Amino acid sequence: MAQSMSTSDFSKQSKEFLQKPEIHESWRSDYLNSDMDRFYDMAFEYILSKVGAGPNTSILDAGCGYCHHLTRLARSKADIVGIDFSETALGAGAKTIETAGIADRVKLARADLTKLEFESGKFDTV
Repeated sequence: MAQSMSTSDFSKQSKEFLQKPEIHESWRSDYLNSDMDRFYDMAFEYILSKVGAGPNTSILDAGCGYCHHLTRLARSKADIVGIDFSETALGAGAKTIETAGIADRVKLARADLTKLEFESGKFDTV
């Protein structure tokens, strides 16, 4: 009989896996390319219109990764906090938002989605 993995063991294994730069590079090459840019632009424009995001709203980008989609969210002029538990992703994400010229309006933080420490109602959209 196969031995089951505890939740904490699975969480630890997932975190270790997602710290590896090569997994993020693989995702970037598979999902973030010129063929997909137009689709993502339209999808995020639609999402932002549906949630009513704008200058006086706040967005939590949970699992922001390299922040490529966060830059699309930033077009709304909303206040944005991007979180990820991967230091690798956050380091690359900081470069992405700096290059996009939005570092002054976006905050990045290391956080675990299963243990968020934000007060209830802090964000208009997640």
